[in-house]
Amino acid sequence: MKINGRQPLTRRQAQVLAVVAAFRAVRGYPPTVRELAAAMYPPLKHRNSAYTTLGQLQAKGYVRWQGGCKGTLVVVGRDVDG
Repeated sequence: MKINGRQPLTRRQAQVLAVVAAFRAVRGYPPTVRELAAAMYPPLKHRNSAYTTLGQLQAKGYVRWQGGCKGTLVVVGRDVDG
């Protein structure tokens, strides 16, 4: 899946992006890596898999962490940048 001219996503990357965006929309803050791994279908067995996928999404420009702090994951182009 290619979004806004950025590099295409794998199926798992697209799923992680959708989970992060939905979680943020409902709760107002991003999921922890543990919550993200549990929310995937099928659930990821290791949190490192979720963290690795987030790193891939960051490298492709789909997500970023504001100020490099925990709890500040932003889906680029969907959230209000501050």
